[in-house]
Amino acid sequence: ALDGMELDENLLRFMFLCGDLKKVKRQGWIEHEIPNVESVADHSHRMAIFALLLGSQSQINRNRCIVMALVHDLAECIVGDITPSDGVSKEEKHSRESSAMKHITEDRKSG
Repeated sequence: ALDGMELDENLLRFMFLCGDLKKVKRQGWIEHEIPNVESVADHSHRMAIFALLLGSQSQINRNRCIVMALVHDLAECIVGDITPSDGVSKEEKHSRESSAMKHITEDRKSG
């Protein structure tokens, strides 16, 4: 990913996509008129902290949970936070998110 101290162009695009999650507001919060709507980045960060706090005696793989928390909504930087009230079927939501993740990961592989 890093060549010396230089960041390749694909890595920079990936970092900017991740940064876009700060701009994507949680739609369920908006729909329920919850004040101070959190962003998808806020949500992912909080979930990663929760995963970090898992006890070391747990049978749960803490590192895997942290990674899952950080990437589970990454596609939303492209497709947005789709909720049931958007009228998008589960299949279509999955298709959109899958296509977005393929785009994100293919972009990284070509670097």
